[in-house]
Amino acid sequence: MRILVFPAFLALGLLAGCNSQPPPAAPAAPQIANSVSGTIMLREPRALGDNARAELKVVDVSQPDTPLAQITIEHANQPPIAFNMPIDPKAVDPLRTYAVDAKLIDGDRRFLPVLQYPVLTKKSPSVVQIILAPEPTPAEKMYEAYKKAFAEIGTFKSVNGGGQTPNTSTAWDAFYSNGKVKVIR
Repeated sequence: MRILVFPAFLALGLLAGCNSQPPPAAPAAPQIANSVSGTIMLREPRALGDNARAELKVVDVSQPDTPLAQITIEHANQPPIAFNMPIDPKAVDPLRTYAVDAKLIDGDRRFLPVLQYPVLTKKSPSVVQIILAPEPTPAEKMYEAYKKAFAEIGTFKSVNGGGQTPNTSTAWDAFYSNGKVKVIR
């Protein structure tokens, strides 16, 4: 039995070596789009000022400070806002991941993407719908911090004082915890 198996495998190996078909060609690299386009929408519709502007960039996610393309759309106050950014396909590395970085600025209010929107490579589309959500303004952030601190006042120790001059009167309260002043009013 062993004697018959060895010649059979030897014959199969020789026949496989005589195969005249060339190996299958490597799959062609996917075509890179020459533009990224789409629309910008707000998650929660609201009125925007006349000076609202949209800033969009296509960036390599590992190097977001170096945009592949960028545009600014002035008077972007009527969402959905359409955009189209030309791209040089030769500048796109198919092994990297690219995404659209978008923001809408309306005075102190900024709207930022809810998700990351990959484009161009790794079977990602070149047409995207970007959904933006409002970021709290600096005043809103300060007010939220004040509300949080004020809610904790019951656990703080307080110190107060005041003073008078012939023309003015001043009073103050300070609340502290663990040796650190938290609120002064």
